[in-house]
Amino acid sequence: MPSISLAPPNLPLPSVLLQQVRSSCAEAAKAAGIRIDETRLTALLASSSPLPPATSKDYSLAFPLKWDSTSHEVNFLSLLAILSVLSPSESLLRQLPNTPSPSSLPRHLLLGLYLSAPPSNHASAPSPLSSAHIAGLKDGEVADIVGLKIHQEKRVEHIPVATLAERGGPGSEIVSRMRETLNRVGDRCVENRYVDLGAFVAETLGQCKSIAAGKGEEEAVGHFVNRLVSFLPIDTTDSYTLSEDVQVHIYSNALFLLLSLTLRFGPSSTPSSSSALPWLPSPSIFPLLADGHLPLLLARRGILDLSECADRKLRAWGEWASAPDLDPNRSTQEPSLTSDQAHLLRAASIHAGELLRSKLAESGRGAGEEGARAIVLDFDAFLRRQGAGAGEGRGLLVEEREIEKCGKW
Repeated sequence: MPSISLAPPNLPLPSVLLQQVRSSCAEAAKAAGIRIDETRLTALLASSSPLPPATSKDYSLAFPLKWDSTSHEVNFLSLLAILSVLSPSESLLRQLPNTPSPSSLPRHLLLGLYLSAPPSNHASAPSPLSSAHIAGLKDGEVADIVGLKIHQEKRVEHIPVATLAERGGPGSEIVSRMRETLNRVGDRCVENRYVDLGAFVAETLGQCKSIAAGKGEEEAVGHFVNRLVSFLPIDTTDSYTLSEDVQVHIYSNALFLLLSLTLRFGPSSTPSSSSALPWLPSPSIFPLLADGHLPLLLARRGILDLSECADRKLRAWGEWASAPDLDPNRSTQEPSLTSDQAHLLRAASIHAGELLRSKLAESGRGAGEEGARAIVLDFDAFLRRQGAGAGEGRGLLVEEREIEKCGKW
């Protein structure tokens, strides 16, 4: 199996960024020996047609809140997308009581911070999740909101009845990961005089509007991704270099953020929300979102075939994931993966979506405004609904010593 270096390559130019995502993921899947079973892919799509449109609820983006302003909601969704830092931390999450999902803790934290702020009657008032506030967050504040312990009791040597509270444990690692991400995002926004991350995102969307009018939607999406991952001081690039100098581009954070805004404020949203932002892409442009959940959902349905992988552990994971008697709520026999292996599974998942897009184009099913409605995106949402119903909403089990290498999915 090709190895992946920790140093991300240069970002592709906006005009070719989405093209690079498609081609690099295809090359990575081929290099790893991961095969896409196109027959099963199209059969699953046919059996589930017509697909209901993707909604905010499919991606845990529906919140029972009355936002103070559109800008506050944009900021909240922006931070939520960036806080998908827990996706590679499945092994830590499974050590916590009740095993929270990677998406539930960031939602809990941001909602807690937002609702703890005093009410304001002014639309121009600073956001409860302003740059200055998140730049100064402490571990204790984060731990209190999400209800995680960041200390472990340790017996005192030679004093049997005495214990000391010592910082550590899975809760401490997760709290630090979220707090550090918010601190660094807040600091960067303060340095550049943005009141919050949402202000930077809104400004970028305004630039995308002009680009889309002159150069097309794909380049506008490329500009959004390029500007966001260049601006943020955290590992949101999701770009890796294979040992054969093949670059792999994923950008799931940035694309998930853009998708979140599209589902919430795009043409299919409520009339009062539609067109609230300067520009949003059509849903049909999005690839499958390669977080830690998608590879299992595809492998369980026989779409990802790892039987010919040169890597023994990838083959073992494929056998585990496709076993007909798999209990998705138990991880007893689940093989843990290195960072490299997890990234290759994610790249193969994106490639599967692009093969589906090609099949639809060949058949003419993607033609016309209605037919071009995001069938690939709707398929992504369909898989997640099915997985949640079957208890398959789990991420990849990455080895603890490899979690940091996974960056911030």
